[in-house]
Amino acid sequence: MLLVLLVVFPTVISQQYVLPMSDPTNSQRWVPYQPLTDEFNGNTLNATKWFAHEPLPTDLGAPPGWHTPENVHVYGGYLHLEAKHQIDPRDHKWNISTSSIGGKTRLLYGYLELRIRPGRSKTASNLWLTTSGGKPGEWSTEIDVFEITGAESPPEPIGYANSLPSHTHILRSPYTHAKLPKACDCTFRGHDCLVEHYHNFTGVVLSDYFHVVGFHWSDKVIEVFVNGSLVFSHPNPCIHQELVVILDRDVQPPWFGVPTPKWLPDAYRVDYIRAWKRGPKKQPQ
Repeated sequence: MLLVLLVVFPTVISQQYVLPMSDPTNSQRWVPYQPLTDEFNGNTLNATKWFAHEPLPTDLGAPPGWHTPENVHVYGGYLHLEAKHQIDPRDHKWNISTSSIGGKTRLLYGYLELRIRPGRSKTASNLWLTTSGGKPGEWSTEIDVFEITGAESPPEPIGYANSLPSHTHILRSPYTHAKLPKACDCTFRGHDCLVEHYHNFTGVVLSDYFHVVGFHWSDKVIEVFVNGSLVFSHPNPCIHQELVVILDRDVQPPWFGVPTPKWLPDAYRVDYIRAWKRGPKKQPQ
């Protein structure tokens, strides 16, 4: 009797061969960028890559939400950014504790991809990038890749549970108020000049599932992909500054409303964040 032993070795996929879902043939020559890549496979946040809080000294959260590192967890192969009904001991008017992490390496152009499941409460689950300050006359910009609310919010109108909103903001610039909209292809709303877009997913509550979100930023264009498909694209004439990458939860009463205690606690789960930079063009043989 011939006994055949089948030995199965675990498959190890090198980061070298992992490509954005929207570009599986690597037509854009993507090269992995490790400072902003994290599979969240450990039991603690990688302190060499991330702050366990928003790296903006003036941003403590959006009232009545307040950020606390105690709501940032890594376990089970995921980053968990929690929101809770919890009184801020410093100010009892703030009663929703939220969470945030910020990259220790700034990004100028490239591609980010995240596999995420947003939280189910009205507390937003976000990915955004910002210059973090700036003096008058200097550039201060922001890219909101997504700000997603959960199943607690109604599915309509736009900006609610079935919608992925993406925005860019020019908060300060060397341009005059009159010249900025034309120079940066944006529209003034209040104190900033912005581009806003909402992509609605008919019959889909985004917080019910995991989704792969891709973000492409170059000197010419800003693009957002969901599950490999393009959902937002806009020319980029003005956002050419190194930006801080932030994943967070926040409360936005004028927009999504305040989460009710029965929907809390909840978590925004991130399976991974992967980053790439564009490599050099191949030289002709």
